[in-house]
Amino acid sequence: KKRSKCMINRLRYYINCIRPLHWSKNILLFVPAIVAHELSVDNFSMILVHFFSFSLIASAGYCFNDYSDIDSDSKHIEKSSRPYASGEVTIYGVLALAGIMLIAGFSIAIIYMSPPSIVLLLVYITLNIAYTRVFKKIYLVDTICLSFFYHIRIALGNEVLKETTEKSVSVWFIAFSVFAFLGLAFLK
Repeated sequence: KKRSKCMINRLRYYINCIRPLHWSKNILLFVPAIVAHELSVDNFSMILVHFFSFSLIASAGYCFNDYSDIDSDSKHIEKSSRPYASGEVTIYGVLALAGIMLIAGFSIAIIYMSPPSIVLLLVYITLNIAYTRVFKKIYLVDTICLSFFYHIRIALGNEVLKETTEKSVSVWFIAFSVFAFLGLAFLK
C-alpha cells in the first residue's frame, strides 16, 4: 500500500512537470474557426488533434525550461516547489519526459497534420528552446517571443481552418492578434 502511494505521488510529480493547466492556452487554436463562423464537427476534430499535438510539444518545452532554470527556480519562493526544482524529479526524469512529449506530439503531427502545421510546431519548439536559453535574458526580445508563442497558436488554428474549409481569417484579425498578444506580454 505504501509503495502504491509512492508511485501515485511520483506520477503526480511527472504530471506536474508537463503543466497540463497551461494547456488551456492552446484553446487559442479554436479561435480562427470561431471568428470565421466555420466551427464544424470536421474541423473541430482536426483542431482537437492539433490541440493535443501542440500541448504535448509545449509540455516538452516546459520540461526543458525547468531543466534550464533549475538554479534560479530552486531559489524562487514559488517555483522552488516545482517537481524538478524541489528534487522530486531527477534530471534524467525531466529530460526523458521532455523527449517522450516531443516524440508523442510530433508522432501525432506526422500522422494527422499537413506540412505547414508541422512547420509551425517546429518553429514553436525551436523558438521555445531559443527563448529558454537566450532570448528571455534580452530586454524586449523576451516580450516579443512571449507574444509570438500565442500568435503561433492562432496561426496553427488558422492553418486547420484553411485545410478544412479553404477559408482563412482576415489579415486584420491576424494584425489584431499580434498587437493584442504583444500588449498582454508587456503587461506580464
